[in-house]
Amino acid sequence: MAVGSVKTYNAKVKGMSQDDVRRRLLFWAACIPTRLLIGVVATTLTFLLPQNKFIQIPLGLTALAVAASWIYQIYNRKPRGVFGGIVWWNQYRYLHFLTWGIAGILALLSVRGSGTPLLIDAIIGISVGLLHYYGRVS
Repeated sequence: MAVGSVKTYNAKVKGMSQDDVRRRLLFWAACIPTRLLIGVVATTLTFLLPQNKFIQIPLGLTALAVAASWIYQIYNRKPRGVFGGIVWWNQYRYLHFLTWGIAGILALLSVRGSGTPLLIDAIIGISVGLLHYYGRVS
């Protein structure tokens, strides 16, 4: 990384604690790529093999379990996220619940493309992350 790049990066994160910088980095380097990978793989497999029970049933059960975990977090108002920071995305947990729940139900019904809601969830995450981190919208 060039010296100018370091200065530019430091200027962008000025005023942020090291933990905030680490959480932002983890969001973009771990959370979003993982969600995109899950969304792309689930969407691709469910379009190519819509009647394959060895794909649809595990996907459906896993997605419903994740949806249930979102409901738990919504009703228990967990103030901290996975990376330890304040949960700025709390109001979006309902969307997580809906996208994962819909994907789970569609997968158990062996609907072609049932993984698509998980890809939509990743796109929503990218959009909300851009608004939060760069648009200064909470």
